[in-house]
Amino acid sequence: MQSPSTQVLVVGAGPVGLTCALVLSRLGIRVRIIDEQPSKASYSKALVLWRGSLKTLNPFIDISRFEAGHSDVRGARLSSKKDSIAHMSLEDEDRGVVPGIFIPQYDTESCLIDALQEQGIEIERGSRLESFSQSDDGVSVRVASGNGDEDIQASWLIGCDGGHSTIRKTLGLSFDGQSREHRWLLADVDIDRQEDEHELRIVQSGLGAVVCFPISERRWRIIVDAGEVEDGVDAGAPAIEDIQQAIDDRTSLGWRIMAEHWLTHFHINERQIDCYVNGRVLLAGDAAHVHTPAGGQGMNTGIQDAVNLAWKLSMVLSDQAPDSLMQSYHAERHPVGAYVIKASRLMMRAAMDTSPFAIGLGKVLAPIMTTLPMIRKRAMSFLTEDFVSYRDGPLAGVRSGWTGHGSGDAFPDFMIRMNDGDDRAAIHLLKEPGFTLVVIGDPDEPRVIVDSFIRASIDLHVRRVCTGGDAEDIDGRLADAFELPAGGYVLVRPDSFIAVVSNDAGRVTEWLSVLT
Repeated sequence: MQSPSTQVLVVGAGPVGLTCALVLSRLGIRVRIIDEQPSKASYSKALVLWRGSLKTLNPFIDISRFEAGHSDVRGARLSSKKDSIAHMSLEDEDRGVVPGIFIPQYDTESCLIDALQEQGIEIERGSRLESFSQSDDGVSVRVASGNGDEDIQASWLIGCDGGHSTIRKTLGLSFDGQSREHRWLLADVDIDRQEDEHELRIVQSGLGAVVCFPISERRWRIIVDAGEVEDGVDAGAPAIEDIQQAIDDRTSLGWRIMAEHWLTHFHINERQIDCYVNGRVLLAGDAAHVHTPAGGQGMNTGIQDAVNLAWKLSMVLSDQAPDSLMQSYHAERHPVGAYVIKASRLMMRAAMDTSPFAIGLGKVLAPIMTTLPMIRKRAMSFLTEDFVSYRDGPLAGVRSGWTGHGSGDAFPDFMIRMNDGDDRAAIHLLKEPGFTLVVIGDPDEPRVIVDSFIRASIDLHVRRVCTGGDAEDIDGRLADAFELPAGGYVLVRPDSFIAVVSNDAGRVTEWLSVLT
């Protein structure tokens, strides 16, 4: 059956594919999304939505949806069986967005699905991509479902189909990296007591690490280091008794498992493709990069891939930018994926080292590292994905001599006074999809900037930070952050990253040329 054409076909309805479809639809693009599974998964691979993801999703979905009924991340505790070693708080009173939210992946997906349905888009489940071919004008896709085969004509194809991506394999892309013959057990269980649901637990042991993530007060995810597995040896499926024994032998938690909800085991792969953009086929999330689960970065990195990809593709499809803009998706996101692979590998290696020397060294260094401001800030920045910046990317404006928040950085989220009198995170200025011009103070009339966007047929939302405006910079923090003491302009991209900062309207309009 030949189907009507669509602008974008998204393959894969996990968090990455759902985000792609949602952002594209909010930006006015016709999109279809398919998934070969008949329903969404009842188990959860990911458990944390970090601040970096919340901020970049903010213009497209009310992030309070993710917060409802779930706990915010406040810290991590490191211990041995005998001793409490260190506590690292992730809280920051200066920030208006929580460090993260403990939320099962299936709940994250439900929030995104609800938002998609509000856009009139339904996931086409039980639909499997069979093959595709591309030309300069688009992609022809063969999809099989219970209703028979369908030929879909799409302008662009986005592969969000996971680590075993059919699209990546069809393209013949190398997925370079390594697999580790190290076995980890994973169990989602109910325990016999209430525990602090705002902190994760990491227990060092000569028998192997145990890591505990809260799902609710009594339900926890427990990950157990089960050691190396020799080639050709089938270790078999884990039993719940293995998890209980690890709790008893390696920790002083004293927990008793009352019920199990998911029990599995996994090995670690660290791989990344060389190019995220292949003609009119784009890859994101696990289809483009996989790594250790240390730090809970996988889903979050993929979600941010999706937002970066989608806003740029919407501009291409709206004839606001040439196809070449999509190369900036690879240029900005590939280095982020590479860094996450490297950093999470180091975290996992530290957890896997069970030697007495390593454990003893950890007991000495961990309390220092979690309290020294610079080291704590760096660790927090990685976990929350605050580290992500595109300063060196092709869309970054001139930063000569600039030390504050500037081109390529994420828009800050500290608290400011909104026009209703409430203090909220500054990202509430960015609640509409598309570009936002934040006008600080009372500089020259920004009409020249607005007119330049009108001529380029690009929607622009203007937010004024001044007395009687959308918000007030009561203590001057916003002006200080952008080094605009006399006022000026901050142009913000649709993904909540800064395009350009200047007190000169002409410099802002010049930035539009980087899109072409």
